[in-house]
Amino acid sequence: MSFEVFLTRYVNGEEEELDAEHVRSLIRPLVVDQNDVFWSLRAGDGTETEVYISEDGSCSFTDPSGGGTDNFMIGVARELGCVLQPAYGPIMIFHEAQRSHLPDRFAERAVVIQSTADFGQVLSMEWYDEDE
Repeated sequence: MSFEVFLTRYVNGEEEELDAEHVRSLIRPLVVDQNDVFWSLRAGDGTETEVYISEDGSCSFTDPSGGGTDNFMIGVARELGCVLQPAYGPIMIFHEAQRSHLPDRFAERAVVIQSTADFGQVLSMEWYDEDE
């Protein structure tokens, strides 16, 4: 089963559009194959992921496989001022100041991460709310 992690930048509770060309320029170093919107990446350690980048700058990583690709994804998110928003589980932020920019519905459950180990740990936890 595949999963996606979205790179999203929030400002004052609103999603802010990303510059698609800037996103592309950041991921180019690891590109091994591409078409208009899907880019296959491979890190030096052999880990792979696919990235979707729309013209409006929407960006998601599909099946980040750990190691170098996770490290790379985290670096790109930090560079863009984004948070990591997995398809399931809480939003991952890199510092507490980002929490104040999240929509209220995400802010309380957001988790601060610093490393790929933190990222993997958050993804491995079961996240659900009995009230949802």
